[in-house]
Amino acid sequence: MSLEDRYQQQCAALDVRADPTICRILSQQTQSSVRRLDFSSNFLGPSGVQALLESLRDCPCLEFISLENMYLKGESIPTLVSVVKTLPSLTSINLANNNTLGFSAAKLLLQVVKNNKRLVELDLEGTGIAPATQELISKYLTDNATSGAYWVAGSNHPSKSPSRTTADELPKQSYMVRTADGVSPAAEPAAPSDPHSRTERPLDYHKLAYTPQMVARDRTLQGSRNDAVQCEQLKAQVIDHEDRLHRMLSDLPNKARVKMGEFEGRVDTGTQNLADYYAVKQSIHATTYDDAQLVADLGLTNSSADIRAIHTHYQARPGAEPDSVIVKIIHSVMEMPKGVFMEQKAIDNSVCCLDPELLDTVKRLHHLLVTNPVTLETVLAVLNTNDEMMKRLQTKVDDAERSRAQAIEDEDMSRAESYHDESIKLQSALLKLIVDRLAMLLQPGEEMQLIAQVDEADRFANDRIDALRSEAAAAIDSVSKDLGTIDAHKEKQLKAYQDMCDNFDSMEKRSASDLQTNGHRQHQAWLDIIEAYDALVKLGDQRKGIVDKYIADRDTHERAKGAHEAWMATAADQQNRLQNLLTDAQNFVNCLDNLQLFVKQTTHTIHDRIDAVKAEIRKVLLDEQKRYLNIFRRFYLTSGELLYKKEKRLEEIEKMIEQNQFQIGFVKESLDPNAVMYRAHNMELTKLKDEIALKVEWLKDICDTASVDFAPTEEALKAAGVDFVSPTIELQELLVDRRAKVAEVREGFSAYQKAKLDKEKEDIQKQANVAKQAKMTGLTQLISPLSPRTGSEPSPAAQTTTPRQRIVQG
Repeated sequence: MSLEDRYQQQCAALDVRADPTICRILSQQTQSSVRRLDFSSNFLGPSGVQALLESLRDCPCLEFISLENMYLKGESIPTLVSVVKTLPSLTSINLANNNTLGFSAAKLLLQVVKNNKRLVELDLEGTGIAPATQELISKYLTDNATSGAYWVAGSNHPSKSPSRTTADELPKQSYMVRTADGVSPAAEPAAPSDPHSRTERPLDYHKLAYTPQMVARDRTLQGSRNDAVQCEQLKAQVIDHEDRLHRMLSDLPNKARVKMGEFEGRVDTGTQNLADYYAVKQSIHATTYDDAQLVADLGLTNSSADIRAIHTHYQARPGAEPDSVIVKIIHSVMEMPKGVFMEQKAIDNSVCCLDPELLDTVKRLHHLLVTNPVTLETVLAVLNTNDEMMKRLQTKVDDAERSRAQAIEDEDMSRAESYHDESIKLQSALLKLIVDRLAMLLQPGEEMQLIAQVDEADRFANDRIDALRSEAAAAIDSVSKDLGTIDAHKEKQLKAYQDMCDNFDSMEKRSASDLQTNGHRQHQAWLDIIEAYDALVKLGDQRKGIVDKYIADRDTHERAKGAHEAWMATAADQQNRLQNLLTDAQNFVNCLDNLQLFVKQTTHTIHDRIDAVKAEIRKVLLDEQKRYLNIFRRFYLTSGELLYKKEKRLEEIEKMIEQNQFQIGFVKESLDPNAVMYRAHNMELTKLKDEIALKVEWLKDICDTASVDFAPTEEALKAAGVDFVSPTIELQELLVDRRAKVAEVREGFSAYQKAKLDKEKEDIQKQANVAKQAKMTGLTQLISPLSPRTGSEPSPAAQTTTPRQRIVQG
């Protein structure tokens, strides 16, 4: 079923009239094969639009629909959205100049481009949809056009595949404690000694002093987990020991003296454990912080997807090879005064990112510059190809004219006429040849159309370079803005982290100092015997509270430190990617500047060459036009002379035919026995007249054709200031002069004939008068004898007997 039939059915179902224009558009289209449909500038109304859209459902090959300037309203957009879902090949929709779509339509269209990744074009110009919504739709269309994995193996940017150190490559952690003389390796915990044989000594709380260490950023996740397990074990050990210590304090009233030595030994163990716990500074609460969260927190312009999308324009695909011709062009431009220096790696990358059309245009200009197809030599070479033919024709024309002149001198008019005809044919061929040469100069071939090619290439290259530069400038501005934002927040983050570390150092020092004070007081309490139990229990509680607070503060600090390190690592990676992207984009702009400089200078150079060649060609053209003038003058005068002679001969033949007709009419009166000969001669003359008339028409035709062909050249010669008399005028003057002479001769002959006729009329009148008088008088003597001789002299006719008289006499 054709789409027209489906449309008719939908119109019938919705009770609307089928539009004839739409029927004509759909008449030759089928549901399974239609690819493009343009319904622009057809007002159908809401129901008509619905019928049209419903008829387009499930067209598997439909790629493009244009509904431009159809007065669409928002109520038609839901149907359009529904139909689009059934068109798997649709990539482009034109809704331009439908200015009443409204906000609801914009929301539906936004969902269409967001959910249909195949859509890459949606023309909304003149629809009244808010610019912000159009920009968002444009962003989704761009994402659709560049969808797919971007980060590939073998990338040049370290930020894409950050190097990490395995757990085996990490240096072994050396746990350190602080002594009164400085920092030294921690000793193994001493075994509990006999409390009765143990010498009392004060606890060394200097072991708890905090030693700040910087955590390596390149540790692997496995290494972090190993340290975290160790920290958790030490933390559990500290908590367990402090709990047991606290329980021991509760039982001290009864066991104080017995347990005093054991307690101090355990205090030493706890202090050593705390010292080990201090020494391990790896974060045990590592947090994840990705680039998406960084973009959201800092309000960056470019997300990772945006960076990947932009990066596709300025980073070559792996394995892509730059065009060697374009690379050579950029190297040559860099040597120019205004050329921009670029590294070879940047040149190769930027050239691979240029679009093929721009590359082809620049290469075409470079080819024209190198090959230089337009020179005076190429034009003259074309003219020289038929110079020999012109010379041969000219020689033949000269020979024919000499032979014609000799035949006329020999009074062999038939041969003269044949040479005349041959000369005209040769001159016609010579005219055609010179006209072709002039046409070649006035309307040059493809190689002489180079100026149009250069102008078109110049326009396209500059337009494309300007568009790419604007795109790159926008990317540079956006990336620079994000870099500035990251730098500013990085300084704030570093300052905040430093303040947090300083606070934690102070807290850790206070904790160590508090533990040290607590230990001294415990020792003093033990020395003050059991009476100080209550105070010792309180001090034990205080110790446990300090340790618990320290562990809680340590956990909080480690979580904050992990978040800071994750933020710093993410920010550094993002900053590295943006910096690389900025460098690539700037190199791309430098490449475009060099290409534009090449296009500009190449265009000027080719224009100068063409102008010089055109000036030389104008000189050659003027010489050919003068040559054409001489050939045409000779041809036109020769043909005109022959035409004049043929016309005169035609007039004479017509007179001879009239004379024969007169003779035939008086045959009976004059008893002329040549009547048959007169009629035969008349037929020959009539045939000859027709032949000459055909030749006259042919001569007129070739003269008129040659004159029309020569007219543009005549105007060009006049415009060039060449002083000459037109061959047409020369021929006219020559013919007027000849006709004047002929008219003068004819006038003399006519006067002679008139005088003779007048004398004959006078004789007739005299004889008529004599005959009348003789009739009246009856005197025959008044009439003169037929012979002027006297009566005694016999006439020659009387002396000579005719055959008839001899027969009668016999």
